Amino acid sequence: MKTNWDLENLYYKNLEDPQIEKDMEAFEGSQESFAKKYTEDKSFLTDPKALKEALDLQEEEAKKAFVKPLYYLFFVRDLDATNTKALALESKLSERYTKAGNKTLFFGVELGAASKEQQEIFLNAPELEHYKYYLKELFENAQFTLSEKEEKILSLKSDVSRGRWVSMVSTIEAKKMVPFSDGDLPLPEALEQLNKLPKEKRRELWANIVAVLKDMGEMSAHEMNAVISNHKINGELRGYKTPEEPTVRGNENRQEVIDSLADTVTKAFSLSHRFYAAKAKYLGEELRYEDKNIDIGKFSTEFSFEKSIELVKDAFGEVNPLYAETFQRFLDNGQIDVYPKKGKSGGAFCAHSVGIPTMLLLNHVDNLRSFETLAHEMGHAIHSERSKTQSPMYEGYSTAVAETASTFFEAVVREKLLQELPEEDKLLLLHNSIQNDISSISRQTTFYNFERELHAKIREDGFVGEEDIAKMLTKHLKDQLGDAVSVSDDDGYSYIYISHFRNFFYVYTYTYGQLVSRALFARYKKDKEYAKQIDTFLTSGGSMPAEEIFENIGLSFKDGEVFKEGLKALEEDIEAFEKAVK
Repeated sequence: MKTNWDLENLYYKNLEDPQIEKDMEAFEGSQESFAKKYTEDKSFLTDPKALKEALDLQEEEAKKAFVKPLYYLFFVRDLDATNTKALALESKLSERYTKAGNKTLFFGVELGAASKEQQEIFLNAPELEHYKYYLKELFENAQFTLSEKEEKILSLKSDVSRGRWVSMVSTIEAKKMVPFSDGDLPLPEALEQLNKLPKEKRRELWANIVAVLKDMGEMSAHEMNAVISNHKINGELRGYKTPEEPTVRGNENRQEVIDSLADTVTKAFSLSHRFYAAKAKYLGEELRYEDKNIDIGKFSTEFSFEKSIELVKDAFGEVNPLYAETFQRFLDNGQIDVYPKKGKSGGAFCAHSVGIPTMLLLNHVDNLRSFETLAHEMGHAIHSERSKTQSPMYEGYSTAVAETASTFFEAVVREKLLQELPEEDKLLLLHNSIQNDISSISRQTTFYNFERELHAKIREDGFVGEEDIAKMLTKHLKDQLGDAVSVSDDDGYSYIYISHFRNFFYVYTYTYGQLVSRALFARYKKDKEYAKQIDTFLTSGGSMPAEEIFENIGLSFKDGEVFKEGLKALEEDIEAFEKAVK
């Protein structure tokens, strides 16, 4: 079993590997060749057969995994944020990718500008049946597409107007050391360790974390204002009506569904209040912001990585043996980087793209949270691998669909764990399960509400300072956490390390995924044959809109039905917790 990424065998030997340049040149050559052919031959704009030939060529080119060099450099920097050589090469290659990709921008721009009559011809052409959904989305979103020259300008400036701002803050964060009486800690590690500490140590460490964040406050406020203002300019140029519209459309969600989601969950914040009130009562003390995710006891069960693997693999295999086999392959091939180390990015993720190995980054510290993170990220990985049954055009999937897959597998693993635990640990698991749901449902909706207010305020005032950003987030946190949790204005500085705020409105996908997955899991738990429908969802990739994927396997979004179903299940868990801790 490998616990470090095997980038040397899966990607490149090192930064000097000549294959990096060969692959880069191959991408540039493919873009040049495609551009030359279709700037001269415009038959693809009128002839369905010619369009099919062009789209077939794009799919074949996608299989060659031209993005491999850039992913490799991302991974190198994820393992060592101080690697300036990788950063420099990444910057150079990113510019080359952008310039090469810009050569073929005309294709989508010109195709999207086809007349309504021509669009209908393409959508009804038998030879284009495979590309019907792709074309439908292209034509629908063409209203937000600018001219080829304007698209090139936006593409070229995207890195310096957003990417480098965000990279700057994340790089500085990774290097920041937090003073601590037990020994100074890198900021990402300090955040990971916080919930494991006794109260007085936790108070000390959080106060020091806040001090480090406030020291970064002025810089980060300028970063947030810059990237949000850039988002505003881009949105206005394209004609989007709201700041969140690009994200909702990009995730292939319906706006009315996401509006219903935010409204339904916000009205149900009382569930969060009840949970924290019960938790505070059980612990017999007032909770502060840094206490909200602490355990209420210590598990007698060990959660070493080896134990976690055993439980997760067995649970996945019960749904479908293929999922367990996929997990084992990842372990054998070095596709999972397991343990935290200095300079490594905090948190966890699953990265995938057409034609390249799917990679997982973890920061496993042998606790239940790390165990559940493994289940979550491996759920993404299973989804990625099953989506490879689609053609390259549809192998990718939206974030909302992705979060549904990962949280479904979390539920599967949690149910398996419940069968394995001794009685004294079952209350702890119930607590942690509710806490995870609150974090994914109520907390992420809080973040979504905060983002909407922050974007509106920056659009109205032009600039919002760090203190006002922190106070704004504090207000929303208080709304969600209730009277049982004390929240100060300083706690609002956590906006600095919450990276999702830079991926605008991404946070709603966690809420969406958690609630939809609860509905899916309820059906699976009732009838194990429903696993076939789950695999239908996992293998759908991005071949249809998000809601349609789930409607095809029996869910309904009418009047927020699915979301209310998920919240009802959460309420039942909270009621069980309240009774258990009386």
